[in-house]
Amino acid sequence: MQLTPHFGNVQAHYDLSDDFFRLFLDPTQTYSCAYFERDDMTLEEAQLAKIDLSLGKLKLEPGMTLLDIGCGWGATMRRAIEKYDVNVVGLTLSENQATHVQQMFDKLDTPAPGGCCWKGGKNSTSQSTGSSRSALSSTSVVSATHAFSRWPTTYCPPTA
Repeated sequence: MQLTPHFGNVQAHYDLSDDFFRLFLDPTQTYSCAYFERDDMTLEEAQLAKIDLSLGKLKLEPGMTLLDIGCGWGATMRRAIEKYDVNVVGLTLSENQATHVQQMFDKLDTPAPGGCCWKGGKNSTSQSTGSSRSALSSTSVVSATHAFSRWPTTYCPPTA
């Protein structure tokens, strides 16, 4: 069996309006499993607990660059900037998510560079600096592996 990515299907799904996803996602709009450390946690608290657990395992330090594969609406990148003062680059197959993330970056009061790339390169705004890098994916890596395999060099070239 050969796994073939279906970009059109993925884009059609994630490019639905943000209002649709807000009907059932928590305020961070995190669209993956959550980590309920306690029974009394809200979905938002559990999503942030999952993000914090994942980021904590990366041993991030200020100035490092985090590559978030399948970044969604950017909650992990935002948390990484706020808690670890790192640079971030997100990859997504959704133009809608890339636009949402870029608007989030524009509103953040931080000197840390951030960018979001989506397949097609129309929104390739990588501003990564530094030589220490970490990568994280909380999404389905099986479907993303082929799609993102050439992105770091093709769609997100390093900037000076």
